[in-house]
Amino acid sequence: MRQMVHVFEKDCRHLWPTICAVLLLIALHAYADVTEVGSEAIAIGWSPFTLFYLLVGLSGVLLPFALLLLVASVVHEEAAVGTEQFWLTRPYDRVGLVIEKLVFVALFASLPLLLHDIAVLAYLHLPLRAAGSLLLWKQAQLWVFLLIAVTLAALTRTLAQFALASIGTVVLGMLLLYVSAASGQNPFFMGPWSTVYLGLTLLLLFGVAGIILIPHQYLRRRTGLSTAIAIGFLFAGSMIVAFWPERLTVYLERRNASAELSNVRLRPDPQLQPSGLSLPALPDAGDEKPRSRLILFPFEATGLPNDVGVELTTSSAEFQSPAHPPVQFSSPNNVRFQSSSNADSFFPRTGPNQFISFLAENRRGHEVVRDTEGLLKGQLFLYGYRTYRLSLALNPDPVGEQAFNIGPDHCVLASSVRSRKVDVTVRCLGLEPGRVSGLTAMLTPLPNGSGKGQTQVGGPDTWPAFFTPVNRISASFQFDYVPAYSPSWAHPNSETLEPSGVAPNRRLDIYLEEAVGRVVRDFRIEHLRPADYDIPAWKQRGVPFASDPTSTVGQKH
Repeated sequence: MRQMVHVFEKDCRHLWPTICAVLLLIALHAYADVTEVGSEAIAIGWSPFTLFYLLVGLSGVLLPFALLLLVASVVHEEAAVGTEQFWLTRPYDRVGLVIEKLVFVALFASLPLLLHDIAVLAYLHLPLRAAGSLLLWKQAQLWVFLLIAVTLAALTRTLAQFALASIGTVVLGMLLLYVSAASGQNPFFMGPWSTVYLGLTLLLLFGVAGIILIPHQYLRRRTGLSTAIAIGFLFAGSMIVAFWPERLTVYLERRNASAELSNVRLRPDPQLQPSGLSLPALPDAGDEKPRSRLILFPFEATGLPNDVGVELTTSSAEFQSPAHPPVQFSSPNNVRFQSSSNADSFFPRTGPNQFISFLAENRRGHEVVRDTEGLLKGQLFLYGYRTYRLSLALNPDPVGEQAFNIGPDHCVLASSVRSRKVDVTVRCLGLEPGRVSGLTAMLTPLPNGSGKGQTQVGGPDTWPAFFTPVNRISASFQFDYVPAYSPSWAHPNSETLEPSGVAPNRRLDIYLEEAVGRVVRDFRIEHLRPADYDIPAWKQRGVPFASDPTSTVGQKH
């Protein structure tokens, strides 16, 4: 114990500049979290605060490198590679040395980030009790990152070697991931829950790798063997990705299906009138190859609650015919289904009857079965969402902020006038990764200018952010504005502007989407002839293929 304390004090004396740099960056990152500095562009000018705000904005980028530098430096104080290290000539307890390095990392990397998260949550008045599992999960993934860094540092002698080893590990891992995913079924594109469980599996694998390799390298000091074992773990991770079974993906999606979506069904019905359906966004008209392999089939959603909609995120389908081998199909675009009894609560508004598009993954296979009658069956992966709607009145001269709650989030409406434009921003705040999946703010009636802001984020089963415990989502837009009682000569282009400020009856409609889970549904379409449901066939029936009005691209923040 005395030896461990002595080595710890020595490491603190030698590495105090790096320790201070890490703690400073963590404090700057906390300031950025509570003030939202760095989420927007910062105007840099000659002022005493220029460097401060520059560091605040870059803290999220610099902090990972500072942590890597701290971990590598403390391990290299007693490097496990080489035969000329001073500590090898002394009676060091090697197990105690490993424990000391891990304690140092815990005190100056893990603990400050935990305190950072707690301080940010407390300042923003977010419940700490509800964030307990989030904080534990963030610490777990942080420790996997730190263990990998300690492992690479234990296998190198200098910082230059450590940097090259880190870059090589990332490049080799990405290469193995690409090769393995290209040769097999890639679970990253099958369903969100398979992605989550795959991430957990890889975290566990690499965490175990670090726990094995760090003491092995310090006790045995066989760098070649330790490096080979590390590459073996990387190869094992790529094999997990390559051979992740599709059946396991479907099982995980069904096991984690939302209870609120238990009664939702999607029924294929060729008798649905296409005039009442929303057409999906089709591939670019200049690219005829994907369009020629596209099948459009009408589906009807039943069992939808009044305030809940579902969105098709992906599909896995197979076309079977007696005379030809199976052909794989998937859906190239998302499709939303909503209840028609509460249409005003949703934005964008669709309905219970929609087209679902199926794209053949193989052009030659589609050409073979195009005029053949067969069976199309598979699974539809659906994401459920609940929409909250709130209407707020805008003042004739909108300047300032207004706090309000909508759904599970705390929000702020901020507006200002700049260069004869009204800038309106709605910001909402919650815990990472958050249940909010979309935010839309729209001014009614629409003025000159955009008058609408929209953004989409991930659902509740997405990965939480690495450093921040706070999930923010915002939507902003601007429109033309002329202050009340202003002379007409001051605004030569007044014909394009609002006549007098903001109309008194103008309101801001805010739509907040909360994820309610996911569900998988099987479907079967018998006696299907692909040529009867492709784009030329629907055009012959008089269906116009215009741009999809619901596929609004929002501004992300």
